Amino acid sequence: MGALGGGNSRLVGDETKLRARMAADAAWLKPLLTAPPRSASGRVECAPRQVPDGYDIVWHPGTSGGGRSSVLTLRNAHRTIGARWTGEFVQRHGAAQAAGEKHEAAFRGTAGQSFGAFLVSGITLRLTGEANDYVGKGLCGGTIAVSAGARASRRGDVLVGNTVLYGATSGQLFVAGRSGERFAVRNSGALAVVEGAGQHACEYMTAGVAVVLGSTGCNFGAGMTGGLAYVVSNGEHGLNREFVTLVPPQSAEEEWLRLVLQEHVRLTGSPRAGKLLAQKGPLPLWRVQPIHLPCPIEATWRPILAPLRGDVAAPAAEDIVAVSQTAVGA
Repeated sequence: MGALGGGNSRLVGDETKLRARMAADAAWLKPLLTAPPRSASGRVECAPRQVPDGYDIVWHPGTSGGGRSSVLTLRNAHRTIGARWTGEFVQRHGAAQAAGEKHEAAFRGTAGQSFGAFLVSGITLRLTGEANDYVGKGLCGGTIAVSAGARASRRGDVLVGNTVLYGATSGQLFVAGRSGERFAVRNSGALAVVEGAGQHACEYMTAGVAVVLGSTGCNFGAGMTGGLAYVVSNGEHGLNREFVTLVPPQSAEEEWLRLVLQEHVRLTGSPRAGKLLAQKGPLPLWRVQPIHLPCPIEATWRPILAPLRGDVAAPAAEDIVAVSQTAVGA
């Protein structure tokens, strides 16, 4: 802010100059306008930021094969759910050994930023509700499923925020609803299914497969140099024609896409995917690919198909891991 009057005094850092514009807002604004503690020299004493208590999942030795976990309720202050579990999981096993185990945890409510960030192979997070930005950030093998019921899917509700799957290298994301902007930005190996996306979807994508069962915003595929995307043929898609082109899929892709949609239905109960699978004839999906394909179509699909075909077994019900109520944090 500029100087107050003609002198050198400034408003920066002077909370005594702030007040609520309307009397009705005075009560809830009061804690924000309270002066922070100061030292004898007048300097503000900055206490460590208090992170609200919430749920995160913690791996416990010997829990594989244990009983079912309860479904825990989240709110948007609960961030990076699953990151701590991933860290302990890999620390105890190592990434290679951890991939051989299958564990699952279930939540409901509204997840804060970075739900399922850095999730590794062997862990599945299922959320009934919605999540904020950066779902699956840095995903590296884990599985995330987000649903809010059949009605939400049919309406096209937005269930995940912006910049979903940022920098993901592998794993799976299934969303029975729409995403915000920049969906699958910099995706470099993950499988993603979403039922509509905002602007800039698949931006800078280099590998992996994205399936969009709804309309997309403008600038789809900008900077996309690898990977493949599939969109419904009767939808509205603002493709960035400088980088991507739209082509009909090959016959082999029909089988692969059906495997993807079947898994989407299994994990989210999506009526949209179910309706597509029930239709006679080929799926109404077209392939969005980079103008200059860096590798054959089969090479892009090979790592995506492995878990879908059972090379990596799905978690059994008795393998669902207990979850613990702890402070949120990676």
